[in-house]
Amino acid sequence: MHRRYKGCLTIALGVFWISSLLRAIPPEQSAPVNSGRGPIQFLRNTTPSPLVEPASPTATTIDVNVGPNFVSIFSPNQVNIVAGDTVRWIWKASGHNVRSGSPCSVDSQYCSPSDMDCTSFATSSQNSTYNHTFTHPGTYSYFCSIHCGSGMTGTVNVLTPFIKVSSVSQSSPSFTINGQTTATTIATTITVKSTSDLASGFQSPIPVTANASGGFSYTDTMATAGPRFYRLSYP
Repeated sequence: MHRRYKGCLTIALGVFWISSLLRAIPPEQSAPVNSGRGPIQFLRNTTPSPLVEPASPTATTIDVNVGPNFVSIFSPNQVNIVAGDTVRWIWKASGHNVRSGSPCSVDSQYCSPSDMDCTSFATSSQNSTYNHTFTHPGTYSYFCSIHCGSGMTGTVNVLTPFIKVSSVSQSSPSFTINGQTTATTIATTITVKSTSDLASGFQSPIPVTANASGGFSYTDTMATAGPRFYRLSYP
């Protein structure tokens, strides 16, 4: 079973509801009654269409060094983030700048030190920093206008955040949820909250960090008898 959602999703186990809103809906057909937990069952998605991306789902900041060891490079020269994350360039040496655009051609989307006068050749001094938050998915190239001809370029890949539940297993009284989220330069962390009663709200947020490929696994060993609702969200 594979369901993909942007931002967050809410699931319930026992009878298994999956939803992107804090709202469960009754199944079209009643689940069979038994003496243990109910069967795992998917219901229709309750998210309005189209899906809306969170403005800042993770609020993660990724550092890029400018001119480390007095070499004209960005390190790392390629980073993967999700929409809403920030890249922070840190000057390890003076005499460099950051200009957005294809190598050596300024497009003025962003530039150090303050997104002003992007066509200038102004540089920053050692230990300076420049931050830019990327709000839309896409590939963003940049370069140092002083050393572009020497190959001082970089790329920011901005990915769409998602959470996909790939499998759920039960070993009473525990539930294990396995899934996939966006694989980025720094391991993505999602938050799992749970409750036995939607009316009381979700409790006990637990951070779950994905592996380098974005895969994650969460086991709830404290689940009690009856339905259990889980909400998985960024961050």
